[in-house]
Formats: sequence, structure tokens, C-alpha cells
Amino acid sequence: MPISSLIVKAAEGHAEAIAQAVDAVEGASVSELVDKNLVVLTETKDEKEDRRIWDALNAIEGVVSVELVYHNFEDLREEKT
Repeated sequence: MPISSLIVKAAEGHAEAIAQAVDAVEGASVSELVDKNLVVLTETKDEKEDRRIWDALNAIEGVVSVELVYHNFEDLREEKT
């Protein structure tokens, strides 16, 4: 099960709206909002769903960038062996 921590950078004046939009994305949640930076946690069942969430976050109006901080996919490696 991929688990990621991301920093979503918001354009000026968009952080609150982005936080609400992120929380509406299944598998993603905002754990902290600091200035224009949102700490977002994702938990998915596979890499395909993980990519879907990243694409959804990048598509939110006002998102400047989505940066990976941490990604754990050990469970997927264990399942493939």
C-alpha cells in the first residue's frame, strides 16, 4: 500500500480552497497548512491509484506544485515477490 507525504504549494489566496479540494480527493488528506504550503498525506492500494491522486492534486485550481517528501511502497514490493 503506497503511502506518501507531499507538499502542495498554493498560489497566493488559494490555500484554503485547495485544502478543501484536497480533502475531497479520496485517499488524500491535509494534515497541516502553513502559509501557502499544505502537507498532504496519501494512502492508496496501488501505484495506479497513487498516480491518479497526484494528477488530481496537480489539476486543482491554484496549485503551483506538488512535491514528494516521502514515499513508502514496501507492501507492493512484498506482494510482487
